[in-house]
Amino acid sequence: MVFESYGVERNYDSHLRSTTYLLRPVRYRAPEKNESNAGGSIHTDKSFVTILRQNQVQGLQIPARNGDWISVDFPPEAFVIIAGDAYMAWSNGRILSPNHQVILHQNKTRYTQ
Repeated sequence: MVFESYGVERNYDSHLRSTTYLLRPVRYRAPEKNESNAGGSIHTDKSFVTILRQNQVQGLQIPARNGDWISVDFPPEAFVIIAGDAYMAWSNGRILSPNHQVILHQNKTRYTQ
């Protein structure tokens, strides 16, 4: 459906054959007692797509237009889908791979997939 909407459906089979499928969780450790925050650096995801579920641990941040970082809060039953660098390449830059970071303030471990 995505390939058809961009008029590149003729490339679907070759992309499908060249893809390795992988779904793995990423673990962000909880802050240590002497740390105020833990998490990852500012990045884009190298994969095709990232599926996020908060598991009661908020922490995803994205840049606002003014350059400040804002928290993305969503309900525990929801998923956030982030396009990765591979998706951006496949769409020829029409779908962007956004910068984001994970900052943990709570004393809980966070997982993404």
